Amino acid sequence: MDHGRIAAKPGFASEVVILMEAGLFIQFLIGMYTNLFVRLPVVSSPIGMGGWMSDMGSMMSQSARSPIFMIHMILGILLVIGAVAAIAVSAVNGRAILTVWSGLGLTAILVAGYGGLAFFFGGHHNGNSYTMAVGWLVAFIAYFMGLREPAR
Repeated sequence: MDHGRIAAKPGFASEVVILMEAGLFIQFLIGMYTNLFVRLPVVSSPIGMGGWMSDMGSMMSQSARSPIFMIHMILGILLVIGAVAAIAVSAVNGRAILTVWSGLGLTAILVAGYGGLAFFFGGHHNGNSYTMAVGWLVAFIAYFMGLREPAR
């Protein structure tokens, strides 16, 4: 009996990754809704240039006006936490291939998150929206590919 495993069953890492896929799917739907129907204020200062507190204040005041935008932001943070958990659980359970794909997924989520911040604080440029979309797509594909490794 190996007590060093996080999970009692070998498929637990796959379950975490399936949750990541579901979270990414929901994030995509909420993000598209935000893009199409939520009017975000134009904040044209690079990230951090307005001061950390001022930047966070802009985002928080917008999220108070738009619950869907707040959900989008919170889910993004939860996806980062989930991505770190997916890497940890996969590594501890000896799922090397899934660990690598989960690492790529985390990187892509961080890129998408950066694109989102740059979109919000950079005047809503299409390039930042494209960065979010590509980051999401790479993350979604990475977790999907990771699920192809059979559980031991």
